[in-house]
Amino acid sequence: MYDEKRNLYYRFLLNGINEKNQDGTFNGWQDKELILMVFDGEFKLMKELNLGRSIYNSTKSFIGDKGLYLNYLSQPDSTNLNIINYDIYEFH
Repeated sequence: MYDEKRNLYYRFLLNGINEKNQDGTFNGWQDKELILMVFDGEFKLMKELNLGRSIYNSTKSFIGDKGLYLNYLSQPDSTNLNIINYDIYEFH
């Protein structure tokens, strides 16, 4: 994703994990840690953040005036369908 206002690029990736756990159960995408990489305008890595597992939905994230909006995977108030919660990350 390109942030025109800040001349930054954002890249999301899911950390690799073993296909199975020690107990034989399979891992899924929700078991992987979400990583955010921030690059400057020359594609030099500025920052790499581990955003944890099953916290954010990167596919519903976007860039706004205040920064990078990261959508929560599960909304804190899931009973109110009129509210969507985001964290805003700002980089310079």
